[in-house]
Amino acid sequence: MGWPRSCSLNGDICAIRELREPVTGADSTQLGLAPRITGGRAWAGARVLVIEDEVDIREFVREALEQEGCEVRTATNGVEALQCLRESAPNLILLDMQMPVMDGWAFARAYCQSPPPHAPIVVITADYRAPTSATEIDAAGFLPKPFGLAELLAVVDYCLGGGHQG
Repeated sequence: MGWPRSCSLNGDICAIRELREPVTGADSTQLGLAPRITGGRAWAGARVLVIEDEVDIREFVREALEQEGCEVRTATNGVEALQCLRESAPNLILLDMQMPVMDGWAFARAYCQSPPPHAPIVVITADYRAPTSATEIDAAGFLPKPFGLAELLAVVDYCLGGGHQG
């Protein structure tokens, strides 16, 4: 199965809107991360780049996706993320829009101007304009903060499990 390799959506936006388990801290018990057997998902082994300046959210996402069998790299801003891209190409990018140094919009512009292939981008933001932000950068979807484990896994499954045809 091939991974999505395009910044283009053809108008298809994945929206995860239900807020169930808010991120409250970096402790996996508080975050609802129970030990489980991994490898059952079609996207186990995928490379995911998480670009998020809030440490609790970044670590929650990293731990959750690693438990699902993903290889996760993290960056706290767009400049760090561009460096990560020089080292390895991800299958999916989870991108906060409001960060210091280089924000999500600047990162997305730089990334989409780089040579292909391009991984789908999912916008993660507390901004109520998340759908607009996702559309502006031609993202595969958005995940409004706060979000829980179920919402995170649903959007990753959509993008890497075959729902998104980028």
